[in-house]
Amino acid sequence: MSLSINDTRIFRHELKKARKRLYLTQETCAELLEHSLSFQKDLKRGRCSTSIENFYHICRTLNISADGCIFPDNHNTDSTYHKLLRLLSQCNKSNLKILTATAELSMKRIAHQPKPKNITQLFFRLGYILHDKYLYNIDEK
Repeated sequence: MSLSINDTRIFRHELKKARKRLYLTQETCAELLEHSLSFQKDLKRGRCSTSIENFYHICRTLNISADGCIFPDNHNTDSTYHKLLRLLSQCNKSNLKILTATAELSMKRIAHQPKPKNITQLFFRLGYILHDKYLYNIDEK
């Protein structure tokens, strides 16, 4: 089994970043990873993929996040996203349960409606969802 094309593209980028972070030439990197230089170059150019076992070995050796390659973070510069993460770390179990249910319901309902024109419309929709879910104990089927 090998990585998908999208995973391979992201992995190539992460491999290059790690190599540069560690100040390794391609040749030194290939030596460290016990690869041939031609395999290292092919991997870099996307001409070949790597096995899951080799992927694991490369990630461990170069300290690359395997999760970051398979589930990339598309919110690196989104301040709202990072603010939300900080707030989530302060929530207790009950708060997290409510927020998870709210997010799941809002994704289901809001996805099929026109984009809200302003923040008031968005909060009105979220309030409606919370109203249904928690005041009337209505579960979405």
